[in-house]
Amino acid sequence: MLDDDASGKWMASIPAWYREDADVPPKFFLSHSINWWRMRNFKIIMYRPYVIRLALQSRGGSEAEPSPSDARIAYDRCLAAAKESIASISSFWDAQNHTLMAAWYTLYFLFQASLIPCVCLRNGPTLPQAADWRNQIQTTLQTISKMKIINPKAQECYDVVEKLCGQFIQNAGASSTPIAGIDYPTEESPQTQISNVYAMMWPSVNAPEVDMMMQDGIWSDFLGEELSQSVHAQPDAAE
Repeated sequence: MLDDDASGKWMASIPAWYREDADVPPKFFLSHSINWWRMRNFKIIMYRPYVIRLALQSRGGSEAEPSPSDARIAYDRCLAAAKESIASISSFWDAQNHTLMAAWYTLYFLFQASLIPCVCLRNGPTLPQAADWRNQIQTTLQTISKMKIINPKAQECYDVVEKLCGQFIQNAGASSTPIAGIDYPTEESPQTQISNVYAMMWPSVNAPEVDMMMQDGIWSDFLGEELSQSVHAQPDAAE
């Protein structure tokens, strides 16, 4: 895949002292982390059309199987990049100094990553991966909550994630025993979900631009009954 060639060359070009597993001096912790968060964010942006399509196809209660096999690879890579981002950013926030700059970068990358398990869980709460998606969302909310005192925008992001998935994640607040969230897909139509998610993923795009970009293959494929047969469309155009 092109991703393997491009990202592989990029990672190979990074000196050993700055690779992801390198032990960098404290003054480089943030810049070093941003380097890898940005790489995963790029993968999320590149592959998320496949995730959105598959999430909507899974609304019937069984996991849709993408075709061709490259679509499955893209789907898995996006989910993996989101999960790794959430874990990395949350660990960073728990371990490092809390500065305004760090709060801005962590919130930016964490919120975008969290939308992936949010979309998946809302449409497939009974799938085998649902427990993992719930954990990722809970971790996201806990980390964002810790940022509120430094970054005022954290509250807005928290509210969005909680609104999207509050009913779908475990709620231990009212009881000592966690209670599983609802186990049926959201009642929102695919069209409504696309509009809402699109606005969150590309907040700077105005309405006319949305209409124009929605004509690209992957977005138009979401609309109508042909959704489940749209596996051969070309989602690359959406990005």
